[in-house]
Amino acid sequence: MCKKQDEKLTGHSVGTCDLEGMVAVITGASSGIGRAVAVELAKSGAFVYCVARRKVELEKTLEEIRWHKGRGTVVSMDVTVKEDMQYLSEMVKKEHEHAHFWMNNAGKNTVLGEFWNNESNEWWEEVKVNLYSAYLGTRYAVSCMDGGQVGRIVNVSGGGSHQAIPYISAYAAAKTGIVRFSENAAAELSMAGKKILVFSLNPGLVRTPHTELMATSEEGNRFFPSIAKSLNSGNILDPSIIANAVLHIAIGKMDSWNGRLLYTPECLEESDCMKERGMLRVL
Repeated sequence: MCKKQDEKLTGHSVGTCDLEGMVAVITGASSGIGRAVAVELAKSGAFVYCVARRKVELEKTLEEIRWHKGRGTVVSMDVTVKEDMQYLSEMVKKEHEHAHFWMNNAGKNTVLGEFWNNESNEWWEEVKVNLYSAYLGTRYAVSCMDGGQVGRIVNVSGGGSHQAIPYISAYAAAKTGIVRFSENAAAELSMAGKKILVFSLNPGLVRTPHTELMATSEEGNRFFPSIAKSLNSGNILDPSIIANAVLHIAIGKMDSWNGRLLYTPECLEESDCMKERGMLRVL
């Protein structure tokens, strides 16, 4: 499926990789990291299901994929609804028999401030969007992956998953939960003898529509003035860097780190091991 023609790193690139025959599902593909990953995998030959609620934005992702001569389709749905995720899994099986790669990237980070001042329903909704969607995505990814071939699932973690970050308690709780859930999922799948690997990924601070909104909103500036400073100084990652890191996972370069939290640092110079792992550090 993936013919690794050149695995030697050149800068941030993984070289030429032919993903012809790979079927990938990317949630949160309407913008930011999700869009960049969907385009990168499609450019390399994968057929990509681009999933999110905003159909108009999904169509823009598909337009970019087609501009690069890639293949894919859009699925507008709610990743926190069990029936929607089950439908997506069944669609993939009907059209392609199996998925080979699935990335649960949908999320939100809008409940800011001291936890005792947060509106409780909004706090819980943020946990649901981030954590429950990763659970549903992983569950239904497994149901359309168990076909004898190796399947790989990436659950996107984020800020607060390895240390406290004040004023985003709902987001941090959910992203930390994703890490532990992914560890458990990987262990349970291994014990069941299934050839399905699960990783969690902390992408770091990335230039996305959401971070740009955080940098310009009154509430964002109040609690996270550093985001605006990072954007203005250019000290922030481009989504394409994350897409390259995810490509490393998709082609199997991180298989020995099944179940672990991976982190994409700002540069490749920290260690030779990190260079070999292609922008990915294991925590």
